[in-house]
Amino acid sequence: MAAEMPRRSFPSQLCCDSSLLAGEQLFGTAPRADVWFLLEYREAWAAKALQQSSLPEAVRVRLLAGLDGYSVRTQLIRQEGRRSDRPIAFFVVVADELLPRLYAFQLRTYKDLLALDIPAIVAGEPRYTASLSTQLLFLICTNGRRDPACAREGLAVYRAAQAYAGGSVWQTTHLGGHRFAATGVFFPHGVYYGRVTAGSVPQLIADYHQQQIDLAHFRGRACYDKPVQAAAYYVRELNGLHTLPGIHLIEAFREADVYWSVRFLSLADRVVHTIRLEVEPAGLVVQLNSRDSAPSPVSRYRLAGYSVYAAEAGEPHAG
Repeated sequence: MAAEMPRRSFPSQLCCDSSLLAGEQLFGTAPRADVWFLLEYREAWAAKALQQSSLPEAVRVRLLAGLDGYSVRTQLIRQEGRRSDRPIAFFVVVADELLPRLYAFQLRTYKDLLALDIPAIVAGEPRYTASLSTQLLFLICTNGRRDPACAREGLAVYRAAQAYAGGSVWQTTHLGGHRFAATGVFFPHGVYYGRVTAGSVPQLIADYHQQQIDLAHFRGRACYDKPVQAAAYYVRELNGLHTLPGIHLIEAFREADVYWSVRFLSLADRVVHTIRLEVEPAGLVVQLNSRDSAPSPVSRYRLAGYSVYAAEAGEPHAG
């Protein structure tokens, strides 16, 4: 049985309370990340978990180096009750829009990571096919050193998720957007969720097993930039499209300072959806961090136009 955690004290108002009270939009808030490194780390996490870890310097350098042509994110992960004599878990996720992939490795030591050819893994070279995994992973941010909101909200959600889905669930370091705590990301699709509660997490996990998205908690997919995430939300919400991947991005461009045009193809019926967004760069002011002394402006995405038409032959499609 896990030891009882000491009682923590929190600021009188956490950033997640500020965001919720202000009615901040949840969608269109997920950080972009095409490739994810998920490394088990059983020691205590600092605010900047990877940089301040005791990992071998060469391993930290490798994980921080990035990859040409990709947006990369590294998460330290851990599980309560996991035996210390087990191999170190390491996952590489390519959160592709249509064909996401998850590779699973078991390391004897952290330095074993240096023997992996990360660019070859990401490129899908056949020599790493044996490491491809069909498992689903559910990461919940619990890094209270980064922001206490993630300790107060994330730990309860993590424990509810682990009780439901067991070893598929991991605690993780800062995911971005602790004002939406509890936050999580589901792999391999890279689906970000926010304002998750202990009561809602079993249904979110059950839906993901069916490759379904819950729009009430949906922040966006990691493979898209934030305006595209917002446009994807509107396409899904207007048409009841909850399936993954469900839609394919055709193009996205900024029309003017505050307007974006985004086109998606819905894969089931081959209809093209054009979304026009107005970005309000200071639509609200909220507390970005729980220790902030003053609120800061945040963007909102307003639906300014919407049209559909049947795709012509030759339009992009899945497969």
